[in-house]
Amino acid sequence: MPHQQVGRNVHTAIARFPQVMKAMLTALPERFWSDPEINDYRSQFAGDEHSFPSVGTWDKIQGRVIRLVRREMDAESCRAYYRTVDELAGAYVLPWEMGESRLMVNNSSDLTKTTQHRRAYQAARGANEQNGSLVKRWTAEEA
Repeated sequence: MPHQQVGRNVHTAIARFPQVMKAMLTALPERFWSDPEINDYRSQFAGDEHSFPSVGTWDKIQGRVIRLVRREMDAESCRAYYRTVDELAGAYVLPWEMGESRLMVNNSSDLTKTTQHRRAYQAARGANEQNGSLVKRWTAEEA
């Protein structure tokens, strides 16, 4: 990876999909609970994994929550929300080191065994504050 002149204030959080779903719904601020659809999802994910709704519905539910959060929260509130989600999901969270490259592989037909990852700012970020430079490389390019 190229040398970075500015250190990154970004961590990568990795957690299993079922825990991410439950955490996303649990961490939602109370003001969103009045939405009947969101409240229904919260109750569906309230128990253990065996009581969760069909795995095939998780992407739709997650998309609905993400759109709600992005629409109704400012950027820093969203970041704080996702930090809470990572904590509740028991995510593996570590900062990126200068020049570090990470490869995350995830291929399972059983979504209950898959993981999700996100890069998250771990501190409030000021306007126009530089935060390193990210170069994405896809594994196909390495071949």
